[in-house]
Amino acid sequence: MNRALWLLLLVGVQAALLPAVLASSEPDYLDDNNDYDEEENEEEEGGTGDIPIISSKSRDLQPLEKTDVVLPCETEGGENVQLIWMKDKTILFTDKIRSGKDKRFERLDNGALKISKVMADDSGNYTCQMAIQSKPSITHQLRVLLAPRIINWVHGLKKTLNKGDSLTLSCSATGYPQPSISWSRKGRHMPNGEDTIDGESITFENVNRKHIGIYECMATNNVGDPATSSVEVEVKYAPEIEIEKAIVNSGEGSDAELVCEVHADPRPKVGWFKDGVAIPLKSDKYKISHAGSKHLLTIINTQKMDFGMYTCHANNTMGRVDKVVKLSGEPSPARYVSGEELENGQKLMWIVESHSPVSKFTLKYRNRKGGEWIEVHPPVENPEGNVYSVEHNLELTPGEYEAVLMSENTYGWSESSLPHLFNYKHAEDTSGAPSIKSQVLAVLTIASLSTFFL
Repeated sequence: MNRALWLLLLVGVQAALLPAVLASSEPDYLDDNNDYDEEENEEEEGGTGDIPIISSKSRDLQPLEKTDVVLPCETEGGENVQLIWMKDKTILFTDKIRSGKDKRFERLDNGALKISKVMADDSGNYTCQMAIQSKPSITHQLRVLLAPRIINWVHGLKKTLNKGDSLTLSCSATGYPQPSISWSRKGRHMPNGEDTIDGESITFENVNRKHIGIYECMATNNVGDPATSSVEVEVKYAPEIEIEKAIVNSGEGSDAELVCEVHADPRPKVGWFKDGVAIPLKSDKYKISHAGSKHLLTIINTQKMDFGMYTCHANNTMGRVDKVVKLSGEPSPARYVSGEELENGQKLMWIVESHSPVSKFTLKYRNRKGGEWIEVHPPVENPEGNVYSVEHNLELTPGEYEAVLMSENTYGWSESSLPHLFNYKHAEDTSGAPSIKSQVLAVLTIASLSTFFL
């Protein structure tokens, strides 16, 4: 009986103490679990309680070619965090372990990537990434500035065409930024009159000798020096002759000079003919010479028998051409120099050259609206050397006129001058003030009235 009571008492004491024991032991177990989780997280993030980040900012870099570049990748909040550097999708470094063979790339101790003597192929996107679960990263854009460089030049040093062909020149260039292209011609304007023409390609149709020259393509992008390439364009064509004066006026005893300017490619053979007979290169009567494209024939001590038609002849493998020059003893065609409007007409002035004395001038003029030609003969004044000044006053009514002048000497009449066109307006004062005649009449009228009333 007593034993049974003792057992009941023992069980009751244990039941009363059990909650206290459990309460005191459970917090220690929970704390152990928390410590374990924190240690695991610290080990994953790098050994500290802070979350690692990349503090550097993304950059858009445009370095010059062959310079050094440093791409930053500074980190905070972590220790012993591995960094991975990539160009586009190619791994360059895993931490400090190089993946490629290009030693220009270097991983610095502060995490940055250094590229020595950057080249065109180095342009791209460079990414620095942390080797942790959240994978924080930063990307820099690198665009290497490149001086212009002309590529695919297909024209060589010289381009030869025939007259009438079309000419196309093209030029392309690389560089960053993309270069702009312009064309020019050394020492001359472009055939269209401009100094330069923009664009990679230029075309000229139906070329002639005016398209000859050295054409230069220039590429520029404000990086380094411009790039240039040039090509010499030559055009093959038959001779072309320009006559300095179709009529050369001379006189007996004077030397006369005939000039023709010849252009051709290939180089032409040039000769002179008198009335269809070739003039010899060496002669006491003639002197043949040339200066560049100008070919000269000098007739020494001109006589009457020397007057006539002379032919300048040129030929090459592309063709031949002739031009005729007349040597004459007649006066030269008159050249108009000036005019002056008078109260009742027009003063006109010309100049005439004649190696023989001028005996007569004939001036013809008419109203351009259906008028008949009127002929007058200005006086012949003494010349200055072989130059005559011709001056004459025409009495005209208002209208539109034209006038020509011809001259005569021992050898005959000159060619008519070019028509001189002019308008004549009456030179009377139109300002509203009374004329002198009306003023005189007014004074006489007043005087008469005064006499009458007195």
